[in-house]
Amino acid sequence: MQHSALPAGSGMWFPFQPARHLQLWMYKTSIPLDMIFVHQGHVLAVKNQVAVCQSLSCPIYSLSQDIDGVIEIGAGEVARLRIRVGDLVAIGPSSLTSYSP
Repeated sequence: MQHSALPAGSGMWFPFQPARHLQLWMYKTSIPLDMIFVHQGHVLAVKNQVAVCQSLSCPIYSLSQDIDGVIEIGAGEVARLRIRVGDLVAIGPSSLTSYSP
């Protein structure tokens, strides 16, 4: 929320333990994003070019199955990086950094 930019090759990881069915929205998000839904280290689904939303009537994004994490990256990065459903995902200390605009 409220970031004005997200550099290529960076993103945000949102872990959820235990895995669960989630409903996410992009209220007050100021840049378009790609969302990657993850469960047990695999990409379950992607939502490309999720639009900015400044009102309370934002679209809801969810899957019919449980997920244990969501990765948000800049819009267009899923295509640029050729991320596909079924791809392996590894999140670890060496891949985590902080970002401040």
